[in-house]
Amino acid sequence: MFLSGTQVNTIDAKGRLVLPAKFRLHLGPEVVITPGFERCLMVFTLEKWEELASKIDELPISNRKVRFLRRMILSGERVRPDKMGRILIPPHLREFAGLNRRVIIVGQGRWLELWDPERWESDVIGWVKERSDEFAQFVEDTGI
Repeated sequence: MFLSGTQVNTIDAKGRLVLPAKFRLHLGPEVVITPGFERCLMVFTLEKWEELASKIDELPISNRKVRFLRRMILSGERVRPDKMGRILIPPHLREFAGLNRRVIIVGQGRWLELWDPERWESDVIGWVKERSDEFAQFVEDTGI
């Protein structure tokens, strides 16, 4: 499974988001939505979330950053897409990510990210544009 691509969709009045078929085919009957980095949401298959949760569970709770990571990832909500492929995004997660009507869905390989379009443009696209030389050097340094 490799989730890639970007698509813009809308959240309906009840807080439901239609997952595009190209993503839905790989996600299975249940997903986990968690707060993500840079105030997006991350959507994992149940299997991938359990793998990640197991790794996090092995980290020392005496480390403050670990505790915050646990709070973020392990507070995820399990949701089942309905027959139309919609997932209900809980209100507290929509609020965390600033999601209102429009959402950018971004494939990240093993998970999806859900972004407010304005935040996506400023925080992701803007960052790359402002630091294009630095980013190009980083890509080269990784050996990609």
